[in-house]
Parts: sequence; structure tokens; C-alpha cells
Amino acid sequence: MNLLGLFGRRSSSSAKTERQEPSVAKPKTHTRAARETRVGTNAQWREFKSAVHDRLTADWIFSQRDADSEIKMALPRLRAVARELERDNTYAKKFLSMVEQNVIGDRGIRLQARARDEQGNLDKADNAMIEEAWIKWGKKGVCTVDGRLSWVGVQNLSMRTVARDGDLLISLGPRRGGRKRLRLCGSND
Repeated sequence: MNLLGLFGRRSSSSAKTERQEPSVAKPKTHTRAARETRVGTNAQWREFKSAVHDRLTADWIFSQRDADSEIKMALPRLRAVARELERDNTYAKKFLSMVEQNVIGDRGIRLQARARDEQGNLDKADNAMIEEAWIKWGKKGVCTVDGRLSWVGVQNLSMRTVARDGDLLISLGPRRGGRKRLRLCGSND
């Protein structure tokens, strides 16, 4: 090969006799072992950049408390701000409605009974009865203590409340007609 062949050009005489091999990509050596051999096990290599005390992080307030302690005093204000955003901000309203739609959907989370008979086969008759009773219980006026929500409404309100406030307590209320009912308790209840 002549000097021009090094730069990808061939003379007219060598173009007929030499065939250029396709270039093959070299394997990358950016693995952890390769980095450690290049850099070594230096302590600076392994520390978090946000833990370094320099001019950029000098005014940060570092706390040694856990997340629960941090949020304990600020939680009522955070909830109030989140509720105000829900009322006044179209982006927050859309976010909460998307949470409802994408997690719960139009039909909600439904029960699918999978009871089996003595032989281990699915008991279709009993499963149909269970699912029918579940649908009746989930109707508006039956599943909640105050009777204002259906089962899908409970699910939607639960998802909206958890996304906005961060928590929700659902307890079993007194029975009515032999059926248990749900009581939704918000953060302030």
C-alpha cells in the first residue's frame, strides 16, 4: 500500500489489486473496571457531587432529620397550597383528572371472582353470583356511609385525594342491610 492508501485514496494501479476491508467498530472500554484501572479507587471518584462543600453549595441548608420529621410542620401548608392549586390552576386540575382517568378509568377497578369447586374447576355459577353482588354493592347510595358515591366514585375521589393531599383513610362504616359501607376520611378529619 502506498502513502495515499493511508488516507483512503488509492492510486489507479492499486485500486484494482487491493481490496479495502470494512472498518470494524472498536469495543468501548468505558466499563467500571476500565475506569477504576485508569482512575484507581480514589475517594473523590466515588463521592456525590452535591455532598461537596464549595461555593455552589455553601448556602444550602443540610438537615440530618428523616423525611417524616422534615414534613411534619410543613404538611398542613403543603396541603393547603395543593388544594389551592387544584382550585385555581388549570394544569393542576388537568393533572388530577388525568390521574383519575389513567389509574381508575371510566369503569373503575372491578372484581373478578375466581372461586373454585371441590374438583378445582372454576365455579361459574358462584362466581357470577359474587360478581353480581359486588356490582349491586358498588351502586350509588349503597357502598358509602353517606350514600353520595358509587364504587367508581370512591375510587376516583381516592386517587384524586392521594395525588393532591398525599394520603387518605378509608374505614368500614356501620352496616346497612347486612352490607358493609365505606367511610372516606380526608387529611383534616
